[in-house]
Parts: sequence; C-alpha cells; structure tokens
Amino acid sequence: MAQQNKVRAPRNRTLTLSSSERLSYSRRLLRLDRGTSTQAILNRTIHQDLFEVCDHLPTGFVDLLFLDPPYNLNKTFNSNRFKKTSLDIYTTWLSDCLDRLKPILKPTASIYIC
Repeated sequence: MAQQNKVRAPRNRTLTLSSSERLSYSRRLLRLDRGTSTQAILNRTIHQDLFEVCDHLPTGFVDLLFLDPPYNLNKTFNSNRFKKTSLDIYTTWLSDCLDRLKPILKPTASIYIC
C-alpha cells in the first residue's frame, strides 16, 4: 500500500506533504561535513545520521535535546528498515547515541527521549 493511501486512525494528525512541498522542504535541509558555528545552524534542520554529524556540531550549545530514536521493533518507515535487536544491543546503541551528544549539551540542558 502506498504511503499516501494508508488508512490512518481517526485521531492521527500526521501531516502529508505533496511532491512539490517535499522538494521545497528538502532543499532547505542542512548536511554538515565540517565543524560549524551555532549561528550557521540556528533555526535550521540538519538531516543526517547522528553518528556522522556529532563531531561537526558546536560544543555546549543545546538547551533542550529532543531525541526520538527508532523503537526496538521490526518496522519500515519510508525506505528505512529497522530490525529488532536484543535488549543489550539496543541499550548499548542508545547509550552510544547519548555519549556522542553529551559534548553539545549545556551543563543545564534537559533531555527528552520518546
């Protein structure tokens, strides 16, 4: 079943973008390949693998980290496939994510994990 034809639950409020909207927004996405300043990424959306981008982010600039990692389930989201792993492997992976993010957090930062 195509994503746009998917039957949604009555209270689901997921937004669906047209092809032209998707193209327009995708042009505004940011990818980092070197260190950057806070000003260069302020109010921008970085679309990149966490483990690729962490070393390029400024130190100590995040007040609130909102992290929505893939759940430890078998799931396909668009063209991305996620496979369930053991709890130990998933916990290690999530811990590695948080360790990579520590340098970008302010000492008073809060973290929200879905």
